[in-house]
Amino acid sequence: MMKIPGKRWVFESIYKVEDKRLEKELFGLKFPNPVGLAAGFDKQASFYNEFSALGFGFIEIGTITPKPQDGNPECFVYRKTKDL
Repeated sequence: MMKIPGKRWVFESIYKVEDKRLEKELFGLKFPNPVGLAAGFDKQASFYNEFSALGFGFIEIGTITPKPQDGNPECFVYRKTKDL
């Protein structure tokens, strides 16, 4: 991936919101806001820094397994080309 200087600052200045009313505390963990990124979106954590600059309150990367796991056999997203 190409490194672009100042990219994180631009993302944070546009997308990051800091507001005490959005803060949440659950099970002793404090989150800056209730909006998070689900596990599986970035399975290899390749874009962790970029996603954190977008203002997510938390990012779930995944888990550790002793051996590689097979992915899902089919795609969950389908495009209806007839309607395009």
